[in-house]
Amino acid sequence: MSNKLGIHALIWAGTWEQADRERAIANTAACGYDLIEIPLLDPTTINVADTVTLLECYHLKATTSLGLSPATDISSTSKSTPMVIF
Repeated sequence: MSNKLGIHALIWAGTWEQADRERAIANTAACGYDLIEIPLLDPTTINVADTVTLLECYHLKATTSLGLSPATDISSTSKSTPMVIF
């Protein structure tokens, strides 16, 4: 068993648009990492099919991260904080 080593995509790019995701995935693979952490800044805009194709092409695995604002904090006990489900 081995631990996989990864890097966050924002090291390489500021968005997950087509050119940025391709650069981030290619650079991650070129540096020898096993996986890339993809920021879900707006989960509804992620091109999943293209992302999967690129990951397969470069033989990488992926994880995702999602930063929530105070207004969408799922740990809040406030009844005024809406539950946001993607």
